[in-house]
Amino acid sequence: MGIDAAGKMIQVARKKRESPTCRFEAMAAEKLTFSDQYFDAVVSSLFFHHVQIDLKARALSEACAC
Repeated sequence: MGIDAAGKMIQVARKKRESPTCRFEAMAAEKLTFSDQYFDAVVSSLFFHHVQIDLKARALSEACAC
């Protein structure tokens, strides 16, 4: 599952890689819609240097709950 708040980036990702085992959704990292402990692991790439410290904290809190 890949997420990005930018719908255009999701469209690009879907076009390049989407498959039955690889999906992408437009979603804010600080407000995930998945239930707690839904994922076994979380990986972030090219994200945290783009957001303010308060959003970083909220996004990390969401990731830890997943």
